[in-house]
Amino acid sequence: MEQRGTLRTRLRIRLFLNRHGVAARAECAINRRSYVMMRAGGCLCGGVRFETKGKLNPPIACHCSQCARTSGNFAVMSSCHSEDLTLTSAETLAWFQSSENVQRGFCQRCGGNIFWKMQSGSETYVAAGTLDQPTGLKLAGHIFVGSKSDFYELTDDLPQKQEW
Repeated sequence: MEQRGTLRTRLRIRLFLNRHGVAARAECAINRRSYVMMRAGGCLCGGVRFETKGKLNPPIACHCSQCARTSGNFAVMSSCHSEDLTLTSAETLAWFQSSENVQRGFCQRCGGNIFWKMQSGSETYVAAGTLDQPTGLKLAGHIFVGSKSDFYELTDDLPQKQEW
């Protein structure tokens, strides 16, 4: 009976992955009744590589002035529990204290904007563009829209917040 349930679980997972466009690079490890989604990513030069396990929250687009200065535009970030993030290569990773309670992780070689973390928080935000594709993620909304640059408009119907 347990084998039959496991087969059903595997079929449900495959159906979920196919529906959400998550294929070859997103691996699933099946543990009886649950599964763990593994995703990988890294910077442009490969000096920083990471893996996440478990849930990645839907990404948000941050239009604050700090994200604009670190990315050249707005930053799209997806969060995970910090303990679910593993650095597989951190050879060029540097952390910058961008404000009193926030650190940003960058690649020292290529300048890639990779991580955002509140010092007292339990989550790490990963720049969505650094994830290997397909990600299976969908943008959830916009924050700090009152600070956005004047050279673009927000034309989607996603929620917009003036601050966090």
